[in-house]
Amino acid sequence: MKKIIILLMLVTTLFAPAVSAYKIYGSGNFSCGIWLDSSEAKDKIHQELQSWVTGFVSGASFYVGPTAKHTDTKFMFSRIDNYCQKSPLDSVGQAAASLMYELARSTK
Repeated sequence: MKKIIILLMLVTTLFAPAVSAYKIYGSGNFSCGIWLDSSEAKDKIHQELQSWVTGFVSGASFYVGPTAKHTDTKFMFSRIDNYCQKSPLDSVGQAAASLMYELARSTK
């Protein structure tokens, strides 16, 4: 029970859509527009962004619990694509945080 309460507290503070609650480092600061453009070009930037997303999800899952245990990268990248198409000016970090919020809600 204690683990669930901690998970819920962390999810609401770390992964809520308000990105100003934490600092995004590295490639997560790239815009969703860059995510979409680099995806079409299938270039090294997109590989870097995908790597950043998987690292973010892995790190967040380690910290808050196995929220991404029953998913794969295809699902994650599809969700990032959807988010970025709706909000191309947001950062990849915001899209990844939204993904983690969604994954955390689905594990309840």
